[in-house]
Amino acid sequence: MTSLNNLKAGVLVLMAMGTFAGSAVAVPINVPVPTTKPSAPSQTKTVISSGASIPVRYDGTAEKILLARTEKVPLTLTVSSTVKSSYGTTLIPAGTKILGQLEPAGQGSRFVATQIVLPLDGTRTINATSQIVTRTEQIKKGSRTNTILKGAALGGAAASAIAALVGDKAIATEEVLGGSGLGALAGLFWGRKSVDVISVNPSLDLRTITLASQLPVTVALR
Repeated sequence: MTSLNNLKAGVLVLMAMGTFAGSAVAVPINVPVPTTKPSAPSQTKTVISSGASIPVRYDGTAEKILLARTEKVPLTLTVSSTVKSSYGTTLIPAGTKILGQLEPAGQGSRFVATQIVLPLDGTRTINATSQIVTRTEQIKKGSRTNTILKGAALGGAAASAIAALVGDKAIATEEVLGGSGLGALAGLFWGRKSVDVISVNPSLDLRTITLASQLPVTVALR
């Protein structure tokens, strides 16, 4: 009787083992689970050549930026689409910030980049420029400026010129970008009948910048 019970017990054990072996269990018994973390992607340094174009955009709400011919206006642009190497490696991710300013150039103004904030390099120097903008708009003394100022951001000097010609109230609700505050330079424009200001259209004029020198960058290799 004892042998029979032992036999039954053995059969039950074998049946249990067979059931377990047939189930969808993928982890072996008594095998330790690895505790090491996956290694981070390797990195390397490369150089983006002088003359390369970087697609950018202006994230402000202004439809145009008005500035005096001689003034400099601080501005930040954003890389609009990822810049990749010919092998498909990401060199500059979309969303990267580029700091610089609008400044006089020839008969107009252009954006000059001075710093770029890269994810693997942090903030570093960049030497790049946009095309030169020579488009102008004329502000006349006593004129109604609703059309000219609608949707505009103003450089400090341009704001002062408009304040002197048509009054502070005309630009009370406009955005003034850096430079001198409203009216700070107004005395330079007293007595004038009109003034021409540079008109930068961000969606047209600030779409790309071109590197004037090489840009070293660190890239991740996966």
